[in-house]
Amino acid sequence: MTKKLLFVLPILTVLGLSSCTESEEANIATNPNSAPAEEAAAPEADAAPEEKEMVKESVKSGSEVDTETYRQILKDESRLVIADFHAEWCGPCKMLDPVLKKIADKHSGEVLLIKINVDNNGALAEELGVQGIPHVEFYREGEKVDQFVGLISEEEILEYVQKHSSAS
Repeated sequence: MTKKLLFVLPILTVLGLSSCTESEEANIATNPNSAPAEEAAAPEADAAPEEKEMVKESVKSGSEVDTETYRQILKDESRLVIADFHAEWCGPCKMLDPVLKKIADKHSGEVLLIKINVDNNGALAEELGVQGIPHVEFYREGEKVDQFVGLISEEEILEYVQKHSSAS
């Protein structure tokens, strides 16, 4: 199976099929599990400072986060934030995951990787214009500084990290 994937992946990339298909993307909008998480979430202004700090400290690089936690991290985090929008059913997302985790581990002092499941956070994905997955955004001090869609190489991702990390 691995040999087949290694053979098929370059072909898919050349053909521009390295992200999930439109029918898979349609699943984002039609999946009953994609209820907007922010409707159930309390407004950020209501959270006590201690609770905000607990949210930030409890999130480890590579963690799955909900909409409220995503917003809080972007507001508070000083490191480069890599936000990986993905879904369990997305093959390219599963292939990208270990690459992102490896980079985040290697650059742990400079980078925080967070994962957002579009099926569970559909309203956020829609708000941000996520139309295909994997969809990865880079944030510095709460502002989006870059993004890419689809499956790209580790070297290309490292270029994004080096371009936007504080060490550069």
